[in-house]
Amino acid sequence: MLPRKYIWNKNQKQVDIDRIAKATGINKIISSILYRRGITSVEEITKFLSPTKEQFYDPYLLMDMNVAVDRIVASISRNERITIYGDYDVDGITSTSILFMFLSKINAYVDYYIPDRLTEGYGINEAALRSIRESGTSLLISVDTGITAITECRIAKEIGLDVIITDHHECQGELPDAFAIINPKRPDCNYPYKMLAGVGVTFKLISALAKVCDKTEDLLDYIDLVAVGTIADIVPLLDENRVIAYLGLRKIMNTNNIGLRELLKVSGYDFQKKISARYIGFMVGPRINAGGRMGDAKRGVELFTIKDTNDAFLLASNMDDENKTRQAREQEIQQEAIDIIENSEELKLSKIMVVSSSNWHHGIIGIVSSRIKDMYYKPNIILTIEDGIASGSARSVENFNLFKALESCKDILIRFGGHEAAAGLKLDATNIPELQRRLNEYADANMTAETLVPKLTIDDEVEISDLDINIVESLSQLEPYGQAMQEANFAISGNIEDIKAIGQDGNTLRINISKKGQKITAIGFKMGFFEPFFKKGNLVDIAGNLSINEYNGKKSIQLMLKDIKMKDVNEHDYNELDFLILNNKLMDYMQNCGISIIKEDCISCFKLLKGLEERGINTFSINNVFTYNNKDDLFKIMAVFEIFSELGIMNYVSSLPFVEFSINQGVRVQLADSKYFGKVLK
Repeated sequence: MLPRKYIWNKNQKQVDIDRIAKATGINKIISSILYRRGITSVEEITKFLSPTKEQFYDPYLLMDMNVAVDRIVASISRNERITIYGDYDVDGITSTSILFMFLSKINAYVDYYIPDRLTEGYGINEAALRSIRESGTSLLISVDTGITAITECRIAKEIGLDVIITDHHECQGELPDAFAIINPKRPDCNYPYKMLAGVGVTFKLISALAKVCDKTEDLLDYIDLVAVGTIADIVPLLDENRVIAYLGLRKIMNTNNIGLRELLKVSGYDFQKKISARYIGFMVGPRINAGGRMGDAKRGVELFTIKDTNDAFLLASNMDDENKTRQAREQEIQQEAIDIIENSEELKLSKIMVVSSSNWHHGIIGIVSSRIKDMYYKPNIILTIEDGIASGSARSVENFNLFKALESCKDILIRFGGHEAAAGLKLDATNIPELQRRLNEYADANMTAETLVPKLTIDDEVEISDLDINIVESLSQLEPYGQAMQEANFAISGNIEDIKAIGQDGNTLRINISKKGQKITAIGFKMGFFEPFFKKGNLVDIAGNLSINEYNGKKSIQLMLKDIKMKDVNEHDYNELDFLILNNKLMDYMQNCGISIIKEDCISCFKLLKGLEERGINTFSINNVFTYNNKDDLFKIMAVFEIFSELGIMNYVSSLPFVEFSINQGVRVQLADSKYFGKVLK
């Protein structure tokens, strides 16, 4: 297995760090991290490090808030039936739950409706509206959905149903003709922060209602669920969202919500330990989502609004079981998708992979698409086919706009929507090959050599001698971590003293590096396969998160490894070479640039590779095996590999500088038989 490599995006040094550190009283490393993430003034830094409820903005700064509040208050006074219409994901479920509980507390006649993902799909639908109206409802409040419901709001008006929309999704030109629309992303809304989750917008509605109902002291009763929905919806944990997450995580550890407490228990949470946003995102959120993906999403609202502990335990256990079922089915679909990819040279060579099969579960293929993207680091579309119609989910990589790529194929799509990083689509199954072809034509024209290489942001380059226990422990001030506020990555350089794959399965990498007599240990989980590509004495850069390791009462600093690179190599050359090889354009490139090789280059390369194989080495870093002085020399080495591969002398794969190869025994050929060799022969 070849190691994944990253492009390191290194932040530039800033001149104001000393001034900020002195003014705020915090150390230079934290000052530097915040400054590079756009938090630059003393006031901003102080607020960031000490979030309080006083930092919440006035909810009435949201457009239409006063209109919505007046209508809800009037509805309560007239004892009108109110129905909350929510989405089936964590954001929608928590939004529905907090609004239902608050309206119930202020004596509203209130109910809720969550559409079925499989039979109704996303958003407000006409059949649901008519059913809700027939039940006696005169006011519908949408949460986490509705901003594109143009037709549905027109129908609601025709049948005498007032609609208040609360949403956070992007507006698409025309707004629905609703009684009120509360969305910070409205073009005419001047709310100071645009990136609230749906539950954040719902919380603002509750905050506004609380002012007129004299219930403001109760607002933080809901902050735990607001934090769960915000974190799970992967919105940036900055500004108001940071306040929500910061206060909410502290509330969660002593939550009064019976359902949330039981869900935490079945997820294995230890209430004696500090809870993290990561735990909410990876352990709690999926269990809430499982209801909507595998069955009835309304159970999530039932869980968070329930009064009986035993009933809550049964519901939480049921959701935990469904999450296990979801995980098992997800693994099956993911493995089926991987098998399809690995058995198709066309897909493996594609820049955008379109993978389809019959009867994959609609509620799971979006997760699978995300997993496939992470595994191959390529944009992909996962489709399930039923009755001749293919529908599915797409995920993209950084700096490639998948929505625009799909837009270029809209004439063969029945429906599509989404944004740059993720989308959904539906098409006639007979058009799948054409979709694959056209998307890859689009990619050929719009991808660079580095598009398909993942990026790793480096917050700071530090010397081993700069670090001490107090500095590393102070990094906890930056929590909670999440979207747009990831845990800081540090780069450290030094010479390898020891590198070893450890653990029962050899899946963990331990590397010790030193510089000027100072040492640090780095641990990389699931990185054991890096070991053969480096050796003692290599000058390397390592990158990852700093942490404290405590063993037998003694504390030491360690780096949780994300990546390791040879020091001072030209990554752009590697990425350009990989791109040319992937597209079968290396020889044409060399011919156009006048880069040539001679027969002796091939002979010496073969002897070197043969010697490696005889020593049992079939994986290596090209820096440790070949000597080259410039880009042309590097291209020559890879040209020889391509010639050997063409002639059947050897097989190889590369993700430079990493190479894996095998020599095919008994093959007797002439270099003159190679078309490649003829192109670059001197």
